[in-house]
Amino acid sequence: MKMTRLFWDVCKKNLVPLILLIISVIGIVVLQLVPPQILKMIVDDYLDKGIYDGVTSLAVIYLAAVLVSYICEFFKTIFTAYIGQKAILEIRYRMSEKLMHLPMRYYNKNLAGDIMSRFTQDAPAVNDLFSDGLVNMAVDLFKIIGIIVSVFILNKSLFVYTILIVPVVVIISNAFRKRVYSAQLSLRKAIGRMNGFLQEAFSGLRLFKIFGHENRLSHAFDPLADEQIGIRRKVNRMDSVFPCIMQILKAVIICSFVVLSTKEAGVIVGITAGTLAAAIDLLSRLFAPIEELATEFQTIQQVFAAFHRITEFLDEEEETRITKNEVEQDDKTDILFQNVSFAYNDSVNILSDVSFNVKKGLKVALVGRTGSGKTTILNLLAGLYPAGTGKITICGYDPFTMPVEIRRRIIGIVPQIVTTFTGEIKDIITLGDKQISETDVLEALKAVGLYEDIEKLPQKYNTVIGEGERNLSFGQMQLLTLARAIVTNPPILLLDELTSGLDAVTEAGILKAIKNVSTNRTIVTISHRLSGIIDADYVYVCSHGQIVEEGKPDELIQNNGWYAKYKQLEDMGWQAS
Repeated sequence: MKMTRLFWDVCKKNLVPLILLIISVIGIVVLQLVPPQILKMIVDDYLDKGIYDGVTSLAVIYLAAVLVSYICEFFKTIFTAYIGQKAILEIRYRMSEKLMHLPMRYYNKNLAGDIMSRFTQDAPAVNDLFSDGLVNMAVDLFKIIGIIVSVFILNKSLFVYTILIVPVVVIISNAFRKRVYSAQLSLRKAIGRMNGFLQEAFSGLRLFKIFGHENRLSHAFDPLADEQIGIRRKVNRMDSVFPCIMQILKAVIICSFVVLSTKEAGVIVGITAGTLAAAIDLLSRLFAPIEELATEFQTIQQVFAAFHRITEFLDEEEETRITKNEVEQDDKTDILFQNVSFAYNDSVNILSDVSFNVKKGLKVALVGRTGSGKTTILNLLAGLYPAGTGKITICGYDPFTMPVEIRRRIIGIVPQIVTTFTGEIKDIITLGDKQISETDVLEALKAVGLYEDIEKLPQKYNTVIGEGERNLSFGQMQLLTLARAIVTNPPILLLDELTSGLDAVTEAGILKAIKNVSTNRTIVTISHRLSGIIDADYVYVCSHGQIVEEGKPDELIQNNGWYAKYKQLEDMGWQAS
């Protein structure tokens, strides 16, 4: 139903091209019936009677009908392509809108390459529906109907014979329908799996090169390629067999028609030489659209396979995020985490009854081994997921239902993985937010200590960076993401493993930058290393989805608990991973 409504909307928005398309289709159908009738007139009324005057005029009319028919075909192609492109645009627009409203759980379960395949491979199939499928199928069906009516006018016995042909064609077509659809759907899924693999492979290509595992990458790719080749061969076999069957059937029917029209057979009676010529022409024209219907039918089956994936995507459950402006006033607390339990896939809880609160202006650290729940807590504070049970507030707002226009003004986030885009430095910092001025950008760069480095670039903060463009060092990119987080001067900063993987000099620069921007801000940082907790005022130690210890760093050292043991192990060179 979604696709039907979409096509209806596209047709309403493009009514004039649609009307012109219909006129072109009518012209094609009507004009293809004219030549056989003229041929009958030439043979029966002129050549058979030895009359040659006027034959030239009829030949000109014959040629004119063919030419005008091709002109109508030309305009039909233009208008179908136009409407098809409009439909693609509409589908991609709706899919992109859908993409923005899907929950993070959807992205956790689906490969990025498969999602991209729905946009790049499945959506363009809509144009195939118009240009090579639905419209052409309608034209060919009308051609078949017109030819059958013309045959009825020519000869009643021949009409009966022609009618008997149609069920044969339908039975043969139906035999291929289910197999073609199943094969095309399997092919679409195989393409999606391959795109997902390629997306991951290209993302980690440098890593494979470093460790010399190119062969392993190739071996992992081979089964996916073999699967797709096998399915394509199956589709190609069906594509090649069906037209051959139709050609043989055409030859048999025309030959049998000629034999049945002879006096010896006496089956088809009352037929003249002109009628015979016209009938053979009509039967030849009948099989042309039938053969094309086979290809168009296969195209439509392929499109339906793509539509199934598009509809499946559009039917995905959207994230229910009703923004609320209600604020729970608390002049002393910026962050409240109260009895929160959470599971990503409604199975095993990642967090179990976690509670803590962060007072204004404090620097708080969440430490613990990988898998202890630190990043999940940060994701919930960032509003990426709703709390399973319990209550979370940031500056009085539930972060999941926090209004968009307020979110970035309150929360600044620096993720562990540096995420940037190809574009100008200022746009990477502002993310296109027009409310952020150039002065704000410059102040943010100065605050993180990146201003002088940017000033040395040819275009300064208008310099384009990204893939294929000028690149900054990893440490500079970390500082750039920090500048992006503080450019709106938010009162709260969330820092995820900010110094992970950095050398000592770069780490010192990052820590210095954070100290510069931490004044009068509440900071929550997570780290699996105690050296990365950035002068925390208060520490929460996480383990197996729970907070097992908390307190000031100096007090925790004296308690000889989890924190003290982590500290001792880390001092001996052990890495909590």
